[in-house]
Amino acid sequence: MRLALTCILIALASITVNAEQSQQSHAKVLVDNLAKWGHHRVERYSYNVHYLGYVPLVGELPPVRVHVRDGKISETRLLANFGKLRAGSKAPTEPYVSRFWRHTVPDLFTIAASAIQASPTESDTQVRIGYDETFGFPAYISVSDPTIADADGEWQISDFSVEK
Repeated sequence: MRLALTCILIALASITVNAEQSQQSHAKVLVDNLAKWGHHRVERYSYNVHYLGYVPLVGELPPVRVHVRDGKISETRLLANFGKLRAGSKAPTEPYVSRFWRHTVPDLFTIAASAIQASPTESDTQVRIGYDETFGFPAYISVSDPTIADADGEWQISDFSVEK
């Protein structure tokens, strides 16, 4: 986990001085929340993730419960029916769909950092990120580009719990 956090900080440090103020504000808030997350040293947790956005050939994705043990994903379970799969069954692991839900909290910070870095270079891209008040993880990430069809997407994180 420490390596992942270091990589995120390096990526944020590469933001140019000429970047827009909103990007700098996003980056500072992300770094502050990353420090909060690191302070808690949580390695075993679970949460619900719901990606809202159109996925070509698949359509809408169901919410998924993600379980993390020792900093690695140990299990993902569907919270709603998905095609022939029923709620409660293991979520598909094919990269095409699982890339939207197979994330540890450090992965969510990476998604947020990537969105922040892209926002000034793509002038129409709009980024909104909300953080959990207690643990600091990204609880909401929204990326929107009105110039590209189906380029909008958001991750909603809920029901986070630390596990012993």
